[in-house]
Amino acid sequence: MQMFSTFVSPRCSKAAATTRDFIKGLFVVGISIWLLLPIIAIVGLSASGQRPTSQRIFNVILARSLSGGVQSTTSNKAIGPVTIIEYGPDLKTVLQQTQSDSNGDFSLPNADSSQVHILVFTADGYARLQLNVRIWPHARPVQAMLVKESK
Repeated sequence: MQMFSTFVSPRCSKAAATTRDFIKGLFVVGISIWLLLPIIAIVGLSASGQRPTSQRIFNVILARSLSGGVQSTTSNKAIGPVTIIEYGPDLKTVLQQTQSDSNGDFSLPNADSSQVHILVFTADGYARLQLNVRIWPHARPVQAMLVKESK
């Protein structure tokens, strides 16, 4: 071990220490930025003073089929009629559509379990809601919760 240390020049150990310090600095800066991103986003949204007109959910949810119910987030009561449209992957092509009944229940046929279904819920006085649904036989039915628009 001592023999090895005699062959390492002091310049190399100084360069290694500088590189190590540089990498530590990058790590600290990276973590700091990662932790500050949510705060920056919140401050940016509140500074703009604008409220979003639609609610979007980009996560994929699991559901037994393309059927279920629609409720209001404020009253937890059924909403009807609500228009439910299934779009293609381009979000422009309408594949099928239906309306919920007065109890908020809806059903869309032809649910293929090998793909993600993009469902968009719209109702007067409520923000638009997008759900990305994958069919899984052991899941519950779709439960869409619409947010009332502020006037």
